[in-house]
Amino acid sequence: MIKTEPKKINWADKTFAANGKNYNISTTMSIGRSVYAEEAKIELERGVRVGQTTESFLEIFNLLNAGKPAEAAVKTYNHVKAIDNFFERPEPVLRICACYLNYDGEDVRFITDELVREKINDWSEEGIARESFFLLALTFISEETADLKNFTAHISEVVKREAQKMMEATPISESSN
Repeated sequence: MIKTEPKKINWADKTFAANGKNYNISTTMSIGRSVYAEEAKIELERGVRVGQTTESFLEIFNLLNAGKPAEAAVKTYNHVKAIDNFFERPEPVLRICACYLNYDGEDVRFITDELVREKINDWSEEGIARESFFLLALTFISEETADLKNFTAHISEVVKREAQKMMEATPISESSN
């Protein structure tokens, strides 16, 4: 039977089937996966993809006109690497999701581009809508940002309390001249 509409995932179920595998949504990940996901998140947030082509070439042009060929060369190299990565690696949203979506029996300690491609193949074969993954990735990024803000606020309060205690324990004496 031909599928005429992409399949949407109900994330509230916390599990879904794709290409004969049962995938589960995890809310935590190993350090190795965290580093991998962070790299993808930075790529996503900074737009280090083909979308900056015009702006990047304009910067290179301006650097050359300003007599800064070394800086232009570095910018050109970085741009070429970004284009290479675009074609060699899966898109950042899917890489982030691959860190959180694990099939039964998967070793969740590690992740590689090869494993990500395997997962993307499963999701493609199942006909899952691309938009489902954007929503999930944005949810994870938003929650991570909120957690970081809460943690930073907590640390700030602890530092303020400790500083206040130190000030109370060590009164400033007036110096006599």
